[in-house]
Amino acid sequence: SPIIQDNTLIASDKGITCKNSNPTIQNNNISQNYNYGINCSNCTGIIQGNVIAENGIGIELWGNSSSNIVYHNNLMNNTEQAPITEGLNVWDNGAEGNYWSDYAGVDSNHDGIGDAVHVMDANNTDRYPLMGMFSDFNATLEHNVQIVCNSSLSNFVFNGAVITFDAAGKDNTTGFCRICIPTDLINETYRIFVNRTEVQYSTLSCSNTTHKYLYFNYAHPREKVLIINA
Repeated sequence: SPIIQDNTLIASDKGITCKNSNPTIQNNNISQNYNYGINCSNCTGIIQGNVIAENGIGIELWGNSSSNIVYHNNLMNNTEQAPITEGLNVWDNGAEGNYWSDYAGVDSNHDGIGDAVHVMDANNTDRYPLMGMFSDFNATLEHNVQIVCNSSLSNFVFNGAVITFDAAGKDNTTGFCRICIPTDLINETYRIFVNRTEVQYSTLSCSNTTHKYLYFNYAHPREKVLIINA
């Protein structure tokens, strides 16, 4: 089973092509390819954590490709996001799906997941579409910090006690972050500062003893976020 990961495929004719296999396609940046980003024929595998942007087709599963698990991908401004030709596939991991730039749903309970499903066809539905782009940062060798956010994130740092990152977006709009923090990194109580001003956050019900999920808002255009132990 091939593992295709950590590649940058930009401004070519085609991105990744798989046939008659069980691939794992993860953590790739696949953008501005004329034909498609990911094309799988007669495959059953995992497609997760990829940036798939401004391609002719984002993800194309055809030729008896079924039972693929597709989640935590950022599908942004592809001419066709995910045309389905055959097969029944799973477009989430049971709790979280993908970010779709053309998703028009709302998030009334502020958990970072759309209230309505994202339907591709009668057999293919993302049940838990993300309201912002998915990012996965290596904080330590053992622990990652995952963020769903409608800002562009950069300069993520965990210095052993404090998480910092930059969040940028369009002027005079509201940004949000839903961040998943391993409790081994920072204990279970937190303080969050945006440009040195402390902001309120909510702890989401999906939190558990090993990971805390926090949700907070702030104003764009560009903000420095800092999270510390309370």
